[in-house]
Amino acid sequence: MCQIIVISTMSAGCAEFSYTTIRGQTMGTYFAIQYDARDCRIAQSDVEERLGELNQSLSTYLPSSEISRFNTAPAQTTYLFRSVICKRSVLDAEFI
Repeated sequence: MCQIIVISTMSAGCAEFSYTTIRGQTMGTYFAIQYDARDCRIAQSDVEERLGELNQSLSTYLPSSEISRFNTAPAQTTYLFRSVICKRSVLDAEFI
C-alpha cells in the first residue's frame, strides 16, 4: 500500500526514507505532496487529475461546478453531491 504524507518540515533523522515530492498549482494556490517512495510511485498527472475533479465539483469560481449548479438551483431541488462522495470513496481506497 502507498501512503501519502504531507510534510511541511523534515528532521535530519529521516535519511533512511526515500521521499518523492510532487509540486504543482491548483485552485489558485500551490501544493506539495511528499511521500515515501520505497513502496510505490504516484504520477503527477494522477494527482493533477484528482485535484481537477475536486475543483470541478467544489469550485465556486467555475459556473459548471457541482456546487455552483447547486447554488443556482431553484429552491426545493434535491441535490446530493454524489460524484464528490463517490470520488472521495475512490481516493480513500486508492491511497489508504
